[in-house]
Amino acid sequence: MNKKLLVRTVSALFCVSLLVTGCAGSSEKEKPLSAYEAKKQRINKFQVALENWLRDAKNPIGDTDSDWKDNFIINSCSKTRQSTLSFLSQLAMYDDELKALNFDKIGEDNQFIYFTNACKTVLDERPGLREKSDALLEKKQVASDKLQQELDVLDKKANKLGGGSYSEMLDARSDLESLIEQGAQYSLTGQGRDVEKASCEPTSYSRWSQGEPGGKWYCYLQFLDGDEPYTINVDGTRWGGKADRGSSAGGIVNFKVSSELEEWLSKWYK
Repeated sequence: MNKKLLVRTVSALFCVSLLVTGCAGSSEKEKPLSAYEAKKQRINKFQVALENWLRDAKNPIGDTDSDWKDNFIINSCSKTRQSTLSFLSQLAMYDDELKALNFDKIGEDNQFIYFTNACKTVLDERPGLREKSDALLEKKQVASDKLQQELDVLDKKANKLGGGSYSEMLDARSDLESLIEQGAQYSLTGQGRDVEKASCEPTSYSRWSQGEPGGKWYCYLQFLDGDEPYTINVDGTRWGGKADRGSSAGGIVNFKVSSELEEWLSKWYK
C-alpha cells in the first residue's frame, strides 16, 4: 500500500474512533432538567407521597379487613375543600414523607390539587370506590352549604359588632383564654393567683378584628381558691383585669349557633 494512503487511512480510523467514543460518553451524561421538568418532578413527589399515605394507612385497632381500608379511603377523599385543607395541615406536620418535602410550604391551592389527584388515582385502583366517594362528597357538600348559610348570618352580625367575622371572634376568644391560663394572671387580674381555667365571652365593648382580642371582655376565671367573673380589658399589647364581677365589661353578645355548626367549626377553627 502506498505509504501516504496508509497514513491517511490510519488517521481517518483514529478520528472515527474518537467520534464514536465521544458520542458514547455524551450519551451517558444526564441532561439537566428544564425548569418545567423539575417542577413536574416535584409535583409528582407530592402526589406520590399522598397516594402512599392513602394506600399504607393502618387500622389503629389492627384489623386488616379490606372494608376498613375502603371506608378509610372513601372518607378521606370525600371531604369538602375546607375540611380537606384543615386535615392536610395536620397531616403535613406528622407524615415523615410530606415533612421531608416541605408540603406545608406549597400553599393551600396546590395542596388541595395534589390531594385530589392522589385520591382519583387511589380510588380508581379499587373497583366501585369512585362512585361511593362521589355520592358521599355530594351529601357532605349539601350539608356544608347549609351550614355556610348559617355562618354567613353570624359573620354579618359579628362584623357589625366587633369588626371581624364570627370565626375571628372564636380565634380572639381562644387566644385571650389561652393567655390568661398560660401565666399572664397578674397583668390580667392584678393578683398573683393561679388561674386554672378561663372562659371568656364577647360583649358590646369587645373587638376581634383579624382574630386579635381587643376592648373589654367578660371572663369567668377559675382560681385554685375559688371562681370569679372579671372584666378583662385589652388594648393592643397592654392587658388589665378588674375583679368587678364583669360589671364594666358591657352586655354579653349572644350568638345563636346550632350544635351542627359548632361541631363543623370545631374541625378547623381554634
